[in-house]
Amino acid sequence: MVEEINNIVEGLFIPTWDNKPPYRKPILSVNGVGILKFQNISCIIAAPGSGKSSVCESIISSVINKDCDSLGFETEIESILYIDFERAEEDVWTSFARTMNRAKVKPGETIEKANIISLRNVSNAKDRKAKIE
Repeated sequence: MVEEINNIVEGLFIPTWDNKPPYRKPILSVNGVGILKFQNISCIIAAPGSGKSSVCESIISSVINKDCDSLGFETEIESILYIDFERAEEDVWTSFARTMNRAKVKPGETIEKANIISLRNVSNAKDRKAKIE
């Protein structure tokens, strides 16, 4: 039955005892525990002011400098794109500065591994999608 469905609907995966995918190493860990694998999505949900942005800053810092204090986050990711849809430009800049300080990047140094972008001033989803693409 599963094989018949898989043949009808391309790209469909129905797990059975016989089709376990091979292990993939996480691309993001915290304190040695994998929390994200390639092509998966992770979401941080918490109350305003509880530190979601600080967590993101730490993850970005760990991409830029593997030897920085990144609150236990570890990654082998080579580059990262962080898009902020909520905060004002001055808040995004302050976040950028904190991230660079954490990653031990000096003012004026070029950062190739990370892009931090604010799309707060782009109000509709269609325009945001176009800019991201």
